[in-house]
Amino acid sequence: MDIGLIITFILYYFMIFCSVLWIIIFSRNYKTLHKDPKAKKSPDVTIIIPAYNEEKRIKKAIDSCFDSDYDGKVNVVVVNDGSTDRTREICESYGNKIKLINKENTGKASSINIALKKVNTDIVGVMDADSYFTKNAIKKMMGYFNYEEVGAVTPSMIADNEKNILQKIQWVEYVFSVYLRKLFSIVDAQYVCPGPGSLYRTKILREVGGFDENNLTEDMEIAFRLKEIGYAIENSVNAVVYTHIPEKIKPLVKQRIRWYAGYYENVKKYSHMLFNRDFGSFGTFLLPSNFIWIFAIVFILGYWGITFFNSFYQMILNLFSINLDVAPMIRAFELRFDWLVFDVTQVFNIMFLIVGALIIILSLKVAKEKPMIKNRFTHYGFYMLFYFSLLSVLYIAATIYFIIFSNRIDKSWKKGKLA
Repeated sequence: MDIGLIITFILYYFMIFCSVLWIIIFSRNYKTLHKDPKAKKSPDVTIIIPAYNEEKRIKKAIDSCFDSDYDGKVNVVVVNDGSTDRTREICESYGNKIKLINKENTGKASSINIALKKVNTDIVGVMDADSYFTKNAIKKMMGYFNYEEVGAVTPSMIADNEKNILQKIQWVEYVFSVYLRKLFSIVDAQYVCPGPGSLYRTKILREVGGFDENNLTEDMEIAFRLKEIGYAIENSVNAVVYTHIPEKIKPLVKQRIRWYAGYYENVKKYSHMLFNRDFGSFGTFLLPSNFIWIFAIVFILGYWGITFFNSFYQMILNLFSINLDVAPMIRAFELRFDWLVFDVTQVFNIMFLIVGALIIILSLKVAKEKPMIKNRFTHYGFYMLFYFSLLSVLYIAATIYFIIFSNRIDKSWKKGKLA
């Protein structure tokens, strides 16, 4: 048995072990997953919407804030980050109903920080301009602020467009993220406060100096920072926010390279948290295991890719060695069933597929999404077939990008021009 296959088996075992562990945590907390604490009071909330060239979707983002059934007042501050389309004109049509800040393009984080200075409510939220709240989202999240140790609350994000193959794969991924984010919050290990719809205590954001304007993923960095100073980050699966996802491969690649390189950047910045018991399961389990997962995804896909290529290459050589005369091979062909005898590799592959399918089912339950097998059969099929291959390629690209540019990150990533 070659060393590559041995490493593959070890990684398969690790991935299945982690998946089963999360399933156990899910089962033990199933009865409370959808129970949000009722807010003791309903303080006014300010939602900051940074926007760069979002004329197609900014109106829906703003309207969703005012359409909320939240009992307190919802204020909206839109920061027009140097847009060159009709974003400013659309925002101005709201008059005094919103506060509009127009400025040069300096990026999302700086836009939020400028607006944060204008906030006079105890709770502040951030909403990406291409996303929108469902009617009860803010209300569902507010109860977690009953507890002083809670610094932020995150919603459930669902993709609002699922037309082509790429979007169908992402739709399943987002549903899976709803499942994971809730489980992470249960073990106090959330490490991202998503741009679409997360709420914060205003005084805490000000105490820590706002968002990091020199970070690739400011929504991840702020979560690391809140964890560092001892605040909990909660999650409400009932608070649904819909977000627009990339329709084509180029913007998706740009988005994911930023996300994944941003993860490396923040782990590097907060490396003192790794294996540190002071940060509980976040430092001792989640951060280290994430790196093993990344390595596993890349290694396993790479190993099977190389194995397939070698087999294909050998077959081509054999064909040329007989001058492409395949007639004798066809005549000698016989139907065999020895492939039905499972080896260890096939057993691991089947186990991984079964666990993967089970997690998709559980994710749908957590997100309260109907499976709709007939209508979404291709969603699940494309996800199972292509997601991990796509993820592997994107992580390789992000790793290369981070290694090359870790000390001189391209400023265009931070100006909001890239997803």
